[in-house]
Amino acid sequence: MAAPYRVPVPAEGVPHSWVQFDDGSIADLTADQFDARLPKSWWPADQARYRVGAKASIWAAVNKHREEANLTERRINAAREWWH
Repeated sequence: MAAPYRVPVPAEGVPHSWVQFDDGSIADLTADQFDARLPKSWWPADQARYRVGAKASIWAAVNKHREEANLTERRINAAREWWH
């Protein structure tokens, strides 16, 4: 039997969504999105191909950006109130 093919994953990860169950198994309903050799729906998927932390890092960056935007908006509003 041939060894499974593994796509190299960049350090920052590749944005992709999947479902991870309590037992650790992964169901990927769009597995063929980055590798045409994979089935369209793959369960259980090869866990070595997925990184949960990469997605968490993306959302952390989004939340940080939102917080900074809100802070900037509050400063602008405070300046407008002071000016009037």
